[in-house]
Amino acid sequence: MDTFTTVLSVFSTVCAIVFGYIAFVRNRDKDKESNVKHDATVLTEIGYIKANTDEIKAEQKEQRKKICLWQNTRRRLRYI
Repeated sequence: MDTFTTVLSVFSTVCAIVFGYIAFVRNRDKDKESNVKHDATVLTEIGYIKANTDEIKAEQKEQRKKICLWQNTRRRLRYI
């Protein structure tokens, strides 16, 4: 009976170690996947912000041209 208890204890210990390692590997892989998804989301948002910034710069440049034309026209009309 003593031998059976010892064998059962050793078997239980080995199973606990194996299941613990399997759980560790599974969670590590899920953490990696989660980090990759987060990084992809951040990069997508950065790209969106950059695109909008470029669009704003283009609109601003166009507005400057219109303002310069308007000012030049106003100056010419003043001297008539």
